[in-house]
Amino acid sequence: MIQGASLLRQLTMKYASSSGPEPGNPELWVRDALAQLKAYSLIKKEGDAYYLHPLLQVVEQLNNEDGLKEEFIENAILLFTATRPPAFWREDCRKDWNEANEKLWKLLLPHGEALLKLKAEKDPALLSTVGNAYASTWELEKALSHCKEAYEIACRDLNIPQGVVNEYHEDVGYLLRQTDKPEEGHAVFQEIFDLRLSELGMEDRLTLRALHNIAITEKEMDQFEPAIEKMKQVTAIRERVYGSEDYDTLTSVHDLGWAYAGRHQNEEAIRLYQQALAVWEKSLDPNNPDIL
Repeated sequence: MIQGASLLRQLTMKYASSSGPEPGNPELWVRDALAQLKAYSLIKKEGDAYYLHPLLQVVEQLNNEDGLKEEFIENAILLFTATRPPAFWREDCRKDWNEANEKLWKLLLPHGEALLKLKAEKDPALLSTVGNAYASTWELEKALSHCKEAYEIACRDLNIPQGVVNEYHEDVGYLLRQTDKPEEGHAVFQEIFDLRLSELGMEDRLTLRALHNIAITEKEMDQFEPAIEKMKQVTAIRERVYGSEDYDTLTSVHDLGWAYAGRHQNEEAIRLYQQALAVWEKSLDPNNPDIL
């Protein structure tokens, strides 16, 4: 709620009898509202979560008209999907990992499942967010099922931008890799790379990410030569465009070492691992999976 404080206030004011003055700090407005509800025992706080009193939930459900109930569900989905934590479960996105985000995904998952049951028509953004929640709790097959469905629906909806469709498709590619389906993942990343190359150019972060993932899947299929050549290409471009200490650059350095290790070139692998680790130890959370 704090991350989405501005959106939460905007949605709340649609139903308030009077809007009151615009708060200078939306986060303070949310915290003050929660404090007042807690003072009247209408909510209970446990850790980072708030729980509505069951009697209040029943009263709200009985008094809501059907049309208003549907509107509340849509608003809940909007808030849920707009304020999701980073997808740190992706191997090359773990710079955003921290204990708070990991805990938040676990808290969000049951709410996402409940919204899926309440929503009559499948919503790709909701499916994607729930899929990411499953991935963040390492229920990968469930994550893959939800993310595939989100992508398939998005492909049929001409109102969804191609960039968003690509993101949904990329989730599928990552999950295919993580569920030991590198051949299928390779095909997904190749398709994404071709689209991004034509739309964004070779030096764009998203284009380079797709090419990097093609190389990763080739390494996982024991195709070491093409994998290493692509990793070298991506590493060189990232270093030139984004700098030697950029997280994406260091991910390329680390994974190039991983590819060399697969070919038993251990000295070169260790050198590259140490190069990435030297920066990550200074810049990432000490419990980050990349440096443990």
